[in-house]
Amino acid sequence: MLRGRKKVIPQFYNQIKAFKLKLGLWETQMESGDCTHFLCLRNMCEERHNTDLKRYKDKIAELMADFKMIWGIW
Repeated sequence: MLRGRKKVIPQFYNQIKAFKLKLGLWETQMESGDCTHFLCLRNMCEERHNTDLKRYKDKIAELMADFKMIWGIW
């Protein structure tokens, strides 16, 4: 969350940067077929062995693009 009464700009910056890093990590993991951080998706992949993760990777990439557009300074 980017709100809080006793937070200062560096804390907000760190939260934004951390989220950006998480998106990058998730995108890389989806590319390699790693669903570690997505329990429901991992369970689905175990049940259906031919699950195509490309659409999930594309969604994460879309989120990353939106994030970069909104917070374009990074």
